[in-house]
Amino acid sequence: MKILIDTNMLMLPGQLKVDVFEQLKELAQDQYPLELVVLSQSIAELKNMNRGHSPTAIASRIALKVLELNRPSIYDGKLNKADESIILWAEENDNITNRVYVCTNDRLLRQQLKKKNIGTILLKGRKLSWS
Repeated sequence: MKILIDTNMLMLPGQLKVDVFEQLKELAQDQYPLELVVLSQSIAELKNMNRGHSPTAIASRIALKVLELNRPSIYDGKLNKADESIILWAEENDNITNRVYVCTNDRLLRQQLKKKNIGTILLKGRKLSWS
């Protein structure tokens, strides 16, 4: 099983103190091997947001540290828009023997993925759950 984590989910440890990586491992406990993936565009986005002392800047610095600790696979997005790269990654990697999911709170992206029969994971309260 592969799970791609969107930027909005990477910000959760700094915004809501939600351990996204640990919760994903718990959700997928019987689906090993588990590969967690992050777009290179998400990392660039986090680096662009981490200047200053705003809550967003602090959350992005925390996200970068969490990425350093968890060392997910990095997917070099081939398209300009992150959402399009996420959809492309999901379509390229999803198959019967190795399902893929996208962890995002972006409603529009979830709707686009649903149309393509790609599973998603979202935050409900302070817990990640399948949608």
